[in-house]
Amino acid sequence: MKVIRGLFSHVFFVAVAMLAPLLVVACNSQDDPFEFGERMNTPTPTADGTSSENGLTPKDAKASPTPLPTLAPAAAVATVEARQTAHLASLFPESKGDIKIAEWDHKPLQFENALIGYLLVYGYEWNIEIIPIDQANYQKALENAEIDVVMEFDRSSAGDWYKTHIDGGAIKDLGSINSSEDNNRIVIHSGLAKRAPEAAELMRTVRPAPELIDKLSSSISSGRIGIKPTVAVIKFLKENEETWRKWLEPEVGEKIIAAVKGGKISLVNQKCIPAGGSGGAGSPNC
Repeated sequence: MKVIRGLFSHVFFVAVAMLAPLLVVACNSQDDPFEFGERMNTPTPTADGTSSENGLTPKDAKASPTPLPTLAPAAAVATVEARQTAHLASLFPESKGDIKIAEWDHKPLQFENALIGYLLVYGYEWNIEIIPIDQANYQKALENAEIDVVMEFDRSSAGDWYKTHIDGGAIKDLGSINSSEDNNRIVIHSGLAKRAPEAAELMRTVRPAPELIDKLSSSISSGRIGIKPTVAVIKFLKENEETWRKWLEPEVGEKIIAAVKGGKISLVNQKCIPAGGSGGAGSPNC
């Protein structure tokens, strides 16, 4: 019996020892019912005073992406202008000297060149040169600064060349002088717009009626007794003063009237021919 009682006491002692921790947990659960519930999800304080759920610190969380910096408007414009300048300098020599206008055997073009030329010479006292050129070569001539102006640039056949140099700022499109022609554009070397902005603005503004261009240009003929393009221009200026006066400042218009009345036909402004090899007086462009 003593052996049995001893064995029972030993078993009882072991059982109590095993149950004691469970009794402690049970008591703790009764004292704080949230130990295994809400308290398990309570944010854990961190060393910097912040807290995070499930024991994760802010460093453990995925960082938000840093927004990319944006350029201020002025900086963006400056960047575009710098790229355009670099593009122009890398491709096209500087435009300088007389205003050089491309021409080939096409009567409407010859009339347009003579009209713009007359207004530039006698209205603004610019020297101009009419440059005979093969129509297929005016792109290359623009690149080499051999010409400044193409009054009928065929945009439809220019392909990527046109878009590349327009986007790069090497050339400028001033619209079409003849509204009946959807793709023939006035294209100039962008250097001309910088050194002669009044010339660029004039070409952007002059817009004779298409029917007048066709009518007057059809009268142009070659030969010693032929009708020169400037004669057709004088006829236009005499008969359409109300139209072309709107294109010009009043003082420029008065200069044109004086030239027409004075019988000026040549596209060479005599005031700009240097006398005796020295610089001529009377024009800032001599």
